Amino acid sequence: MKLSLKFLYFVVAILIVIILTITIYNYRLNLVSGSEIEKNRILQETIWTLQEEGYTKDDIHFVSSDFNYSKGQSYEAYVAFEEDHQTFYIYTWNDPNKKEFVKRVGQTGNVLND
Repeated sequence: MKLSLKFLYFVVAILIVIILTITIYNYRLNLVSGSEIEKNRILQETIWTLQEEGYTKDDIHFVSSDFNYSKGQSYEAYVAFEEDHQTFYIYTWNDPNKKEFVKRVGQTGNVLND
């Protein structure tokens, strides 16, 4: 009886350690790389803004979203147009509460080598 009770405590302790490890890993993953839901949300809003600005699918070479931890944990979308696909235009939220649409805030140069 005592042997099985010790074994049960051991198994429970191992399960607790595994659950804590997975929880901490997921928390750190979201902290460093951001939430996939928020990345998709800024990507959708950016595409919507581009459509409102008159761009079509043929005008856009590349669209991607990313989480920028070093800029105060902000989500950004990067857009490259067919006319100049070596320059990324950066789109981000108008306000921190994400109640307004995204806006273009800057650009980077010569990031693609194709």
